[in-house]
Amino acid sequence: MPPMQKQFTTDDGTFLLENVKPGSTQVVVNAPGYTTARTPNVEVEDGKTAPDVEVDLETGGKLTGRVTGPDGAAIAGVSVRNDPMAAGGRGMVFDPGANGTATDPSGEYTIDSLDPGDKTITFSRSGYIAQQKTVTIPSGKDTRLDVQLSTGMRVTGLVITDGGVPVSDASVRAMSASAM
Repeated sequence: MPPMQKQFTTDDGTFLLENVKPGSTQVVVNAPGYTTARTPNVEVEDGKTAPDVEVDLETGGKLTGRVTGPDGAAIAGVSVRNDPMAAGGRGMVFDPGANGTATDPSGEYTIDSLDPGDKTITFSRSGYIAQQKTVTIPSGKDTRLDVQLSTGMRVTGLVITDGGVPVSDASVRAMSASAM
């Protein structure tokens, strides 16, 4: 069985991965409060234990904020996600929960352990227009990003055939011209 991501809790930081396929391997480490660390090109020889692998962790940044509605009231249950694929970025997600969270009843959210640099954060909830915001995360520091979501405008209409006959059971949606 191939190695899976395994949780380790040791006071001295030691770890042991078993069933690693022989050859060149990359060791990936995630820990609360730290950015994801990678140690590439660890040579694993058949029948042997790889030498002690040391993985250096960097303190991650923390993003906090509050999401409100058009009237300024807090909105609970807003999905707040770091989108590593936005703006041409590349990213591999080993822990899907690490890239996002949801707002609490007071509209507050926190995303820990973000790599430093520019991040595109997406805010979405049913009944509101999703928003994307870009924020710069410094290493090991807290950053705040508050957002106000809009409910948008209402569009009503009628779906008819060329002959003017109403069409029932039609699927109707609106797409912003900027999204096309």
